[in-house]
Parts: sequence; structure tokens; C-alpha cells
Amino acid sequence: MITVQEYVAEQLIELESKNLADKMGVSASMISAYKKSYKPSLDVAKRVYLADRIVLHPFSEESLKIETRNNDA
Repeated sequence: MITVQEYVAEQLIELESKNLADKMGVSASMISAYKKSYKPSLDVAKRVYLADRIVLHPFSEESLKIETRNNDA
């Protein structure tokens, strides 16, 4: 489990802000908000979990597995 701030920092090493925003399903301005202290929504946490199998704080892996069960490929 990591914070959204840690996730964004790690992802921005390889992705541009716009590409990361698209991956997370948010606007580019939200990436800036996440860098500071904004908390992710459940929808964002589900997208991150489906894409990278990373659990964002404050969600649990068990809950994200249940929430994404029908979307899991």
C-alpha cells in the first residue's frame, strides 16, 4: 500500500502528466492536486489497482479486489 503522492511521483518518472492523468481517469490538474495532499477516490483507486495491482491508501486490497471483480482481466 502506498499513498497517491508516492504513486504519482513514481509514475511521473516514466509518464508525462497527461498520460498519467489518462491512466488514472482524472484531469491533468488533479495530478498536481495529488502531488500535494488530495486523497484518491474509490474510482481512481480501482483504476490504479486494475492497471498496476497497487493499493492506494486508505483502501484495502481485499476491498479493491471485491470492487474490481467484474472488471478484472
